[in-house]
Amino acid sequence: MEEAIVRTREFPNLCVMSAGVAPANPVELLDSSRWQALCASLREQFRFVIIDSPPVGAVADYELIQTVCDGVILVLRPDHTNRLSCQKALEFVPKPKLLGVVLNCVPDWAPARHAGSDYHYYYSGNKEYGPKDAGSRS
Repeated sequence: MEEAIVRTREFPNLCVMSAGVAPANPVELLDSSRWQALCASLREQFRFVIIDSPPVGAVADYELIQTVCDGVILVLRPDHTNRLSCQKALEFVPKPKLLGVVLNCVPDWAPARHAGSDYHYYYSGNKEYGPKDAGSRS
């Protein structure tokens, strides 16, 4: 695992681990004790772990991934995601785990745009964001 985790140059506090070659049957891997052990190890090393998953409800992989996660953030694209798919995804995610929704590829005229700023964020009131300790990877 140490060889698979790579610290980015542009953002020294950001580490990534690529998925690698897709296995023949990912459901078997995600339903294994090895997956559980990997997730436990990552939780010990990092304050936040973000897992990119297949679309909600599209394949069984999502359900197995979300069971080990503390929260789910749906990513929607206004010109791609239809309302029915969005509604089904929102119903499918367990309510206690739904952290929010990110709108991707939103044009400048979006309602959230504030004059004078190209950056928008929402503070949820959670504690500070960053690595578990100064020497750890994040």
